[in-house]
Amino acid sequence: MSDAEVLSPHHGTKGITRYELAEWLMGHHHHLVCIDCGAVDDVELSGELEATLEQLVSQAAGAGDFTATGHALEIDGRCAACS
Repeated sequence: MSDAEVLSPHHGTKGITRYELAEWLMGHHHHLVCIDCGAVDDVELSGELEATLEQLVSQAAGAGDFTATGHALEIDGRCAACS
């Protein structure tokens, strides 16, 4: 299903790869990943924040002589239950 681009791999903490439906099926979003229990929450940013993130991605790519074609953001931390 990954080869058919129905599932997308996401490389998380502790070397664990998880799969979810591809962005074209789920919509663009980001992830909050708990480093203790492994819980993953989907997060959609406002249009303004997403535009700011796009600018940062473009600037970072440009600093490395690289052309960005997209981005995926995973924020590692601790969920409320593990805090």
